[in-house]
Amino acid sequence: MGSQVGRVSGGAQVAGAAAEPAQEFGRWFQQQRELREISVWFVAARTKLPLERVREIERVEGALARDGHGRSTARALARAIGADPQEAAARLAGRSPRAARHWRPPWIDNWLRLGSALGIVLGLGLGAWWLDHWLQSAWAPQDSPPLVYRTDYVERLLNGEGDGS
Repeated sequence: MGSQVGRVSGGAQVAGAAAEPAQEFGRWFQQQRELREISVWFVAARTKLPLERVREIERVEGALARDGHGRSTARALARAIGADPQEAAARLAGRSPRAARHWRPPWIDNWLRLGSALGIVLGLGLGAWWLDHWLQSAWAPQDSPPLVYRTDYVERLLNGEGDGS
């Protein structure tokens, strides 16, 4: 099989066992795309990347950089095939996808949406009530005199109640 090894240093790696993160992303992306039976043409059209660029990313000839542009491209590619964008960015950066993703139970998102919607409705309701209260107090002061009704002079003349002069 192989030669006997007395001691392996701490920094030794098996050839091909630890791939570069960009290569890992390219292979991962291709596997995810093929599992979902999505064509390269569809991905190129959905992401507006040239077809050749998508193929290069999969073959690792034009591996994505680890900068912000590369991570955003990885997220866009993952969204195009329905994969998790955060996992794609984590694979590109060389981190464990589970460590990069902040998991929370799905019901928390529903409660947060409901709470924010109720907060907005409550805020709008309080704002409308305050505006109504302010407008009523500003335009109709409490110490205003009672209404005084005047007699209609034209009606008095028609009925013959007016002066003859």
